[in-house]
Amino acid sequence: MLEPYSPDVVWIVVVGYIVALILAFGLGANDVANSFGTSVGSKVLTVKQACMIATVAEIAGSVLMGK
Repeated sequence: MLEPYSPDVVWIVVVGYIVALILAFGLGANDVANSFGTSVGSKVLTVKQACMIATVAEIAGSVLMGK
């Protein structure tokens, strides 16, 4: 029986997943800072409100637009 992957290289997938998660977190944090910086700076939103709105918007965007 042909295995779809070699168990010897599973660590590469795990390391790749962790690196991708860290990079995605960093890019998302940068995008949120650009998006909500002026709103928080002008005191229209608090930091907590901006984080809650950003969380909902990021999750909705990934669920609705993701494949």
